[in-house]
Amino acid sequence: MKKKLCYVLPNYDPLIAEHYFHIYEFLEDVSHLMDVFLVVERAAKPPAFTAVKRTYVLRFATFILGLLERLLTFTVIRLKGYRTFYVHQSYSSAIAASLVTRLLGGQTLYWHCGLKKEYMSRWALSWSAIRVKLLDDYAFLLSIRLVKFLVTGSETMRQYYATSFGLKRSKIKVMPNWVNLERFRPDEFKQPELRREMELGANSKVVAFIHWLSPRKGTQYLVRIFQEVSRQIPDVCFLIVGDGPYRETLEREIEENGLAELVRLVGSVPNQEVAKYYAVADLLIMPSDEEGFPRVLIEAMAMGVPFVATDVGSVREMATERQNRYVVPKGDMAAFTDKLVSLLQDDKRRMELREDGLYRVQDYTKEKVVEIFTSEIVV
Repeated sequence: MKKKLCYVLPNYDPLIAEHYFHIYEFLEDVSHLMDVFLVVERAAKPPAFTAVKRTYVLRFATFILGLLERLLTFTVIRLKGYRTFYVHQSYSSAIAASLVTRLLGGQTLYWHCGLKKEYMSRWALSWSAIRVKLLDDYAFLLSIRLVKFLVTGSETMRQYYATSFGLKRSKIKVMPNWVNLERFRPDEFKQPELRREMELGANSKVVAFIHWLSPRKGTQYLVRIFQEVSRQIPDVCFLIVGDGPYRETLEREIEENGLAELVRLVGSVPNQEVAKYYAVADLLIMPSDEEGFPRVLIEAMAMGVPFVATDVGSVREMATERQNRYVVPKGDMAAFTDKLVSLLQDDKRRMELREDGLYRVQDYTKEKVVEIFTSEIVV
């Protein structure tokens, strides 16, 4: 008999730019091995899965009605024989599922992977500040106390949660992020044709930033990086793929600093289509101030794209020894730019790093993580 699992997913949208699309693929594989009941918090359209047979989309978005709906829904699912609830990222669902499994038996696992403590808000005498503090920070703290297990991406992050929030290491399970190598295949893309399509120079060095446009992801550093690199590398262009709250500011900074001719700001791209943007790049940059287990680096490795990144979250743990030479302290944009320029000038080293990435990414295949999930996480 298959194990029964209720999986709670925050968002379903086949055209989503975020990394949820990886989870959709993952769930299809898991559902061949387990009896999965999928609960979706928000859906752009009715979920369409082949192997997932049971789905439910929550209807209420307000806090009180939403919590009551979760409690009722999870109770019904529990009474149908599903003893394990796996909640991806949602505080309210983690709390509701934990209350149900504590009362009716079973277990709740909660996935979270980020430097939460560094970005907790401060108390202030305003309703908006109090609301954020209660419904975000305190909801998170309650979630990790109520669930049976916290699941995170690496040993580095396990130690982070244990140290920052006083959790026992035995309460924290490790499961890395993954990539579908059937979808991220560098040999399927013809770089010259793609570069013409995107109006990128055939012989230019292309530096890509493929991420959410926000200060946490280092977007505020991009113009400074572009200015310095363009001074030292004569034929370079920069590709920005993504959207977010910093976009308007970034567009203005690019224009004010005379970089418009060197920068292609693509905007939001569905994750199922993003591989071709890695395919045109010589290098990926990730100057983030905050990460947990960054999937953009896994995607880059799968596409054979070397990277320069900041030392945040699990970056050093997931990189090879040679790749780690191009991981620099957070916020040190002088060192970041030096590493970037040196790689753009060294074709041989970029090829070595390409091979490192293609080798290392074999540890993060969808198939390997499905095995970890079904045998070590959900037990």
